[in-house]
Amino acid sequence: MAISATNSTRIYPRDYSGSSSYYYTITASFTETSYSEANNTSTISLSGSFACHNASFDKYINFRLYWHDDKTNTDNLVASYDKWDPYDEGGAAANPSKSLSGTYTATHKDDGSLNGYAKFYYTLNDPSSSNQNSWTPNPPYGSVSTSTTPLTPLATGKIYLKLSDGWKNGQTYVKTGKNTWSKAKAVYIKTSDGWKQAK
Repeated sequence: MAISATNSTRIYPRDYSGSSSYYYTITASFTETSYSEANNTSTISLSGSFACHNASFDKYINFRLYWHDDKTNTDNLVASYDKWDPYDEGGAAANPSKSLSGTYTATHKDDGSLNGYAKFYYTLNDPSSSNQNSWTPNPPYGSVSTSTTPLTPLATGKIYLKLSDGWKNGQTYVKTGKNTWSKAKAVYIKTSDGWKQAK
């Protein structure tokens, strides 16, 4: 089963905070669609949306869709759209929405693991107070993110030994007593084809 995550939150018009009738919904989601152990990468499909519910405004709003993981530790831009005006899409009566989507290839860490999340960001093209009114989103900019989710762990073909100062790449040892270690006679690695003896 494909690894995926999604999350949504409500944003309210400035003069209708907490309303159950008038609000905007922002959503972020992602799915790991494939992975490559040979390249140590995963392909991720992302999407984000801004949806109006009995509310609208005649102002430009901009969107950004990002992928963030614990290898790059940064927001990686996947898709963007500038100057969308929900009023031009029919206003409140039409409940307009805008969606972004894209694909990102993420490189896993050296040990084959990777944790990440999708992030959808919005901002009024001009977020100054003079450009806001009763129906503009409050706050005028913000974001929603999925939970940080581990992707498929990949077999890297590398052996790591955990020492007191962290993980080291090198000879593997087996603990034979409370404080004694011996070199392993044979090491096996779990791959997509089953267990293989390391050479």
